[in-house]
Formats: sequence, C-alpha cells, structure tokens
Amino acid sequence: MINVLFLIQDLELPSSRYRVIQFLPGLEEQGIRGEVVPIPRGMLARRRLFDRLGDFAVVFLQKRMFRPWTLRAIRRNVHALIYDLDDAVMFNDSFKGKVRSRRRERRFAAAAGAADIVLAGNGYLALQARLYAKDVRVLPTAVELTRYNPPETDAEGSESITIGWIGSTSTLPYLEVLAPALEEIGKRYDKVQLKLICDRFFDLDNLPVVKAEWSEETEVADLFGIDIGLAPAIDDPWSRGKCGLKIIQYLAAGRAVVCTPVGVAREMVTDGETGLWARSPAEWINQIGRLMEDPKLRRTLGAAGRKVVEKTYSVDAVLPSLVKAIKDAAEHRRQS
Repeated sequence: MINVLFLIQDLELPSSRYRVIQFLPGLEEQGIRGEVVPIPRGMLARRRLFDRLGDFAVVFLQKRMFRPWTLRAIRRNVHALIYDLDDAVMFNDSFKGKVRSRRRERRFAAAAGAADIVLAGNGYLALQARLYAKDVRVLPTAVELTRYNPPETDAEGSESITIGWIGSTSTLPYLEVLAPALEEIGKRYDKVQLKLICDRFFDLDNLPVVKAEWSEETEVADLFGIDIGLAPAIDDPWSRGKCGLKIIQYLAAGRAVVCTPVGVAREMVTDGETGLWARSPAEWINQIGRLMEDPKLRRTLGAAGRKVVEKTYSVDAVLPSLVKAIKDAAEHRRQS
C-alpha cells in the first residue's frame, strides 16, 4: 500500500473536491491510501505537519505556493513531491488589476521546480510548468458521471426555457459582463428565465432571475433544472488557465452549452457538435436564441457532450493517469 498525504487549501473548494477527494475510493482500490489535510495557517501547526511528511511515500501539494523557506522545509522532509494545479496560479485574477505578477511567477517557478511530478489541469498550465519542471503531465478535472444520471422528470419537457450558470463569487464577473446580451434575450423571448447557481446573485430588468444557493447536495439537481448552460470567459492568461469545470458539469448533465472559445473550452466544446461558441454580444444573443428555438439541437448537443465527459473528463477516465503519477512518484522515491 502506498501512503499519500494530500495537502489541500480547503475541504470545500472545488479543486479539493474534484481533483482529490472524489478519487480517494478509486485510489484505495489501486493500493493507494490517501490522507487529506488542509494546510494549517499557524506556524506551529505547520511545523507539526511538516514533521510528519516523511511518514508518507508521496506528498501531493495542491495549488498552494509558499515562501521560499517554507517550500524548502517541505522539500527537505518529503520522499517524493507531486504539485497539482487547476488555475493559473502564476498570474493574478482577471478582475483584480494587473494580471502579471512577478511574485506569483517566482513562487510558481519554485513550486514547480521542487516537484518530482507536476499535474496540470490543462495544456496551457502544463506549458507554464514545463518552464521549470522536467516531468509535467496533464490531468484534467473530472466529475463522477453517475452523479449526473438524468432524473425521470427532466426540464426539457417544460414550455419555458431556463438559461443557467453555475459558479462562485470569484467567477460571477464573467457572467455580469454578459448582462446586456441577457437583457436582450429577455426582450426578444417570452417564457425564458436565468437560473444562477451561486453564492452571490444579481438582477436583470428584462429577464427573471432564479437564485439557487449553491450546495454540494443540490448542485446536480439544479443543473437538471436548466436547458442551456452558459460559460463566458475573457481571453487573458488567467482565463486560459481555467479547467472548465462548469462546462464539464453542463455536458455531464446532458445540457447544451454556449461558451467563449478560450483555453480548454475549445477542446471540450466543438462548435456545432458538442456545443456552440460565442465571442461577441451579438453571437451570444444569436447562439442562445438558436438553442431556445430548437429543442432537437439542444438534445443532440447535450447527448454528444455527455459522451465527451464519459471519454475524457469522468473519474473513470482520469483515475488511471492519477494512479500512474502517484506510483511513478513513489518509484522515484525508491530509486533515490
């Protein structure tokens, strides 16, 4: 049995749930026992944790970037280190001023360079990591597809159309930029509403907004309550690092999706086959309207999208790569 310590930021964060916690049962079946520990804030608690690192064959550090002396303490105490990221942590958020950050880039370079293996959520992140690390592998974010099996009663049978968006406060600004286009949809069509699955909300003048407070227990049921999923983005270094979780969720639920073709979205969504692309406000209005007027197209795109998730972005599809990375890291430890 290979013992692995997963160092995460928070148990409730999507990156923790979708890139670590949901894999634990499958890893156990493959001879890998995982212990998940949120990184403590206090120095004394961290010191106690770092003293335990040598008890594990592999330490899996998720996303966190430390000051140089903290990183050295981790590297000194571990046998093998995997660094995992599903965001462009080397840059600042799109909506927080200047995207480039020398401090973040230096810390990322140190984290990637210290790792035996870097697991990147998409090809763009992998390119960034390969500037500093020798062994970099793409490990897509995944969902447990059985959670998204369609209910007996589906929203498709309703006369009204629900446009939906799922996300958090940090990504809601991407949707708020789309507000004028959504207002126009509300003017052009009757019996249409916007459903927000989030922890923060906004209102529109011409389009009713259904506010669904996000929770892990209800998120899948809420997704089945929409007909069209939206995934707007901005084409900048931060956005290119996104790993497309909301798109994966829409597709897993068999929902037609309209997205900005930026970063991994271009790989997940093939325009006209597994979803639709939209770049300008006019394209967003046209593509949403096209899906609203064509239920058959919504069903066709949704069914094709679910097959993409099953093949590439499901736990069953991704687990073997995660298992191999952990076993390779453990073997590296033995050889060292």
